[in-house]
Amino acid sequence: MTLEQFKKSDFEEIWEIMEYSFPACERRSYDGQRQLFDRPEYRIYGCRTDGKIDAFLSCWELSGFYFLEHFAVAEQSRNRGLGAKILREVLAGLDGMVVLEVEPPEGTLQKRRISFYERNGFVLNEYPYIQPELSKGAGMLPLLLMTRPGRLTDETFEKTGRELYEKVYQTEWR
Repeated sequence: MTLEQFKKSDFEEIWEIMEYSFPACERRSYDGQRQLFDRPEYRIYGCRTDGKIDAFLSCWELSGFYFLEHFAVAEQSRNRGLGAKILREVLAGLDGMVVLEVEPPEGTLQKRRISFYERNGFVLNEYPYIQPELSKGAGMLPLLLMTRPGRLTDETFEKTGRELYEKVYQTEWR
């Protein structure tokens, strides 16, 4: 597996995987998602086999931390341990705190996803957090933040939440 940084020209294939992997409330519109490639703090890493994208992970470089936003493995490439390999490789290149959002552990799939990230060095923070609406009519989504290498404090949660809202979601914090 060779990790690469994808370009805007890879967007169609990334969007196809994103549409399959995420419900509408967890992704932007086609145009909104595509426009992120024009933002210098936004990157998408991943790998491909025979020219076809196997998986991708989007990453924002923010003030004092990195935010992993979308992480998906193409249907034909699942159950091969590829997700863990990509996550480890991306994390090895990031120096500092890493943040991601997860659904609360209310079902089997959500608990498995949290366990996956815990196995990869993340801890679950119990602060109430709402993901702002990503596209018109999608609604806000109650989520939790996971962080690495350690837990957020009250102060770092406020700072992190504010920056996510302002830079990633382009809206006001709370």
